[in-house]
Amino acid sequence: MKYWERLGYEWGSVYLDEGSIACRRGGFTGEITVLLPEAGVANFEEHIAVTRTAKIVDTGEIVKSQVFMIPHASDKLLVLEHELGHALGWNHHHARYHIMYPEWTSIGHNSRGLEHRRYLEEMERIRAPGRN
Repeated sequence: MKYWERLGYEWGSVYLDEGSIACRRGGFTGEITVLLPEAGVANFEEHIAVTRTAKIVDTGEIVKSQVFMIPHASDKLLVLEHELGHALGWNHHHARYHIMYPEWTSIGHNSRGLEHRRYLEEMERIRAPGRN
């Protein structure tokens, strides 16, 4: 979370929820839920983590997100930071060593273009009348 805070993002309350019904059903509006599912529970294919984000179709506003990480991936450097980027609405960036690079073995600390002010600018562009 500190990674994204340095870029201007703010978080609400942070708490540990050890399996409530709300957590299993995708969390509440405004939440990012991080889950470490048991083997075989989620289909990761070749991924070590997956983020599912619910958005309002007309505005692109994020409603809530769930991050699923294979438990052994929780010690991989920058993987959670990368997945939190998806939860915030960012797509993959194809420059090696960028935090949003799609392959975890080449993720790095480069966060160019991900500042919170840029996020706000992008949301404003999406909401503007006559957008594509």
